[in-house]
Amino acid sequence: AHRDMVRSLLSALEGANLSASRIDLIPFALIRALHHPGASPSADEPFGGHEVIIGSGAGLTNVIVHENGIPRFVRTLTSGGSAVTDALALELGLDDEDAEAVKRGFGDTAYAPDQPHVDGTTRDALLPLAHEVAGSLDFHLAQAGHGELRRVILSGGAGRLRALRTVLQDQLGVPVVDGEPYAGLDVSKLPLDPAIVAASADLFAVAVGLALSGDPSRGDVRRISLLPASVLEEREGRRQLMLAGAGVGAFALALLLLSVVRGTQVDHARSSAQRAEDRVNTLSASVANLHEVELVQGDIASGTQLATTVLEHDVAWPRLLQDVATVLPGDVWLTSFSGSRVDGTVQFAATGFDQTSAAHWLQQTAGVPALRQVWVTSSTKDDAGGRPLVRFSSTAKLDTAAASNRIARYVEGAK
Repeated sequence: AHRDMVRSLLSALEGANLSASRIDLIPFALIRALHHPGASPSADEPFGGHEVIIGSGAGLTNVIVHENGIPRFVRTLTSGGSAVTDALALELGLDDEDAEAVKRGFGDTAYAPDQPHVDGTTRDALLPLAHEVAGSLDFHLAQAGHGELRRVILSGGAGRLRALRTVLQDQLGVPVVDGEPYAGLDVSKLPLDPAIVAASADLFAVAVGLALSGDPSRGDVRRISLLPASVLEEREGRRQLMLAGAGVGAFALALLLLSVVRGTQVDHARSSAQRAEDRVNTLSASVANLHEVELVQGDIASGTQLATTVLEHDVAWPRLLQDVATVLPGDVWLTSFSGSRVDGTVQFAATGFDQTSAAHWLQQTAGVPALRQVWVTSSTKDDAGGRPLVRFSSTAKLDTAAASNRIARYVEGAK
């Protein structure tokens, strides 16, 4: 994960007076929640092979391929159940709220999901998503060079659409089943109706997977945390500083109380004065140690000036690649990337299914704020793998939006 993206999420939490104990990934959480080691395959599933988990929400769909809980391929598609809502609203002449109710099976029976005109509209709206899923899996299997799909597990709000199961089975030719995140978990103590708990399972798959990563009793769970080590170090430093501050405050308070009490005891005035003098000497020695703090501040100022010089023309490469990955067409995949902040140019090498893939690339990347003058400089056909592909090169100029703000963050952090 890009460090800048992780930092932005942590900043949002800090703004709400919260702190992250662990940063996880949704695809890994779905594997933990929906993969059950030792479960026997059903009669209509091929032996072995790759298991596919699809977590589909309103606007995003995660496609994960794993083998026995080990992730092999992950892709996030910018499509989901909202496409069905938009299609129903357009075809049936409904507003978005009523179209959402029809999609969920509520409202007028004339618009029930099993009605031919509703079912047909739903299937047509989900076909592009199914094609993208199938294309992604074809790409993975071609790269892997072996293996086949065993089954597909559905989860998420869009996974409740029966039409999605149908179009996926038609496209992939393997069984499509519902995920069972509660399998192997004891949910009997939940203060809820068991029927409600069971009906909500597909919506809580990600939450269950995230919770499993924090359960130390489960030794079979694969764990990951993207929380930077520097954040933990900063927290420990703040904790020690607070403890030191509390100690100094307690010490000052004790000294004040001691002075008041001793001041009322005339017969012990001499010994009290001596102890006070000793305390003053101790504090004087502490003041001398503050010289080291001044040296550190000087080093910080020098480092800030050096960082400002180095980062003057810095480019946010991770953010640029993230923006390109967000708009990357489903029929295009990048094979290489290079860029130079000196002359402000970037070069991409990509592969697509045909010549239209290059056109899709130009259309999609035209919306990337950090790029301008995107162009395809060369395009060649490649039939070496038995499947015709098109390999093309593209160049672009860096716009001002490509600049990073690391100078401002560094200077602010140095303060």
